[in-house]
Amino acid sequence: MPRSRHRKPERPPPSAPGAPLAVTGKARNALKNALYAHPLPLDAPAPSSGGATQAKAAAAQQQQQGWAEWLRSLVPFARTQQEQRLPVVLGTWDPLTRCVWLQITPSAAAPAAAGPSSRPANAAAQSAAVRLLWERGFFGKGSLSRSEPTWRDRKANAIRVQRARERGGNVFTPEELTAQRRRERKAAKIARARLAVRAGTQLADGIVALGGELTAEDEKALEEIAERELVQEDEAGAGATTEQTESGYGKHIPGLIYLRPQREAQATEQAPRVSAAGEEGALEEEEEEVQIEEVEVLQLSSFEVLFLAGMLGVLEVDDEHGNRLSLSTLYALLLSSSLPPSLSSALLATPSPSELQASQAQWARPDNPFLLQYVAYHHFRSLGWVVKSGLKFCIDFLLYKRGPVFSHAEFAVLVIPEYENPDDKLSSPFPPGPNDGEKDWVWFSTMNRVNTQVLKTLVLCYVSIPPLARMQLQSLSSPEAFVQGLKRGDTYSVREVTIRRWTPARMRA
Repeated sequence: MPRSRHRKPERPPPSAPGAPLAVTGKARNALKNALYAHPLPLDAPAPSSGGATQAKAAAAQQQQQGWAEWLRSLVPFARTQQEQRLPVVLGTWDPLTRCVWLQITPSAAAPAAAGPSSRPANAAAQSAAVRLLWERGFFGKGSLSRSEPTWRDRKANAIRVQRARERGGNVFTPEELTAQRRRERKAAKIARARLAVRAGTQLADGIVALGGELTAEDEKALEEIAERELVQEDEAGAGATTEQTESGYGKHIPGLIYLRPQREAQATEQAPRVSAAGEEGALEEEEEEVQIEEVEVLQLSSFEVLFLAGMLGVLEVDDEHGNRLSLSTLYALLLSSSLPPSLSSALLATPSPSELQASQAQWARPDNPFLLQYVAYHHFRSLGWVVKSGLKFCIDFLLYKRGPVFSHAEFAVLVIPEYENPDDKLSSPFPPGPNDGEKDWVWFSTMNRVNTQVLKTLVLCYVSIPPLARMQLQSLSSPEAFVQGLKRGDTYSVREVTIRRWTPARMRA
């Protein structure tokens, strides 16, 4: 039968910004492709009356320039006010975490900006603009969520499920279904390992079983191995659905592919499932009755702040007292955050422009750690990658092809500084970073093994630091001068080296 006959009916996309996608399968993929179609929070220029010929010429010119040149042409101080289409989002600088917080549902009584600005005038427009930062480029992270700010939706769904259970409904939250599927996957792995031992075949870790029965210690070892594999799959996003897991019982065992343990089969059949259509309708009817105050905020990293405010011009930042920070002050504030506490201002207060100007000779250096990491961030962003923090895996950045909602990160990036003139390092006021200096093979093996276990390829991103003799103080004292240096290509250069772990037992073929 053709696969098109099994296609699920498509549903219209959610009307409210940030509404959860309630469909599954191909319809859900279609909704995600439409919702996250724009790679940046900017509107593409409208086609002129010349028709398709001029549109093709513009597309050919953009392809010839490349993403980097096209992205650099979007800096706010190189565009007119009429070219700024989307509203500017307002954020607050936090001197302790050195990042910017965006209220997902800001107060309607927020003070208006002084002077002309395209910032939203009301809370609803501000909330929609904040949501666009996630939908167009996956910028930021929810303070109460793993990635996308969904705390309010999850909380409301839990309340609706609890109300449905009180009426006798058989409904479950997504977290409960995920835990159930995890138990099913663990049972499948243990059952497959039992069959492999009894058949005397090779296990997944390269150990050849000799056949026979399993002792209590062997059963305990199999459970520990299965739990460890589940943790690795959850971290790397390699977890399959229940149906895919069930179809894989004994796939490594010749002649036993179609076997399935009866005990695990009965447990799977008795597992909880999503409620029927009638209960889903009841949950939708109660959606308006659930009133939850939004306490989650969107957190932007310092690299995202400079990219959005300095390169795209879609972000404005206030200090903790509500005073608007100019782009030059924000740029100096980000660069000065790399200085040690003895050379910077108080940690719990934003330094004044005069204090930033006084320490300009210290932070306006080409070996500023913030600049080096931002150059790598800008480099991969300009190539079309979605760049997120990699602190969870002991690296600097994670690279997604399309974004976290589509797939897990494929590459883990370590930013390694590289001085063109090694003598410049002696006068650096910045403390040494974790990736500075020479590294032994134990360090390389450690970093590579951590990321290989979560199915990510390690990328060493070497950022060359131009010598101080060539870089004047004025070259990095303002964001305009910094961008002009990137355009000329005479400041920083980036090269990547990919490292893969070689395992003899698994790579013989």
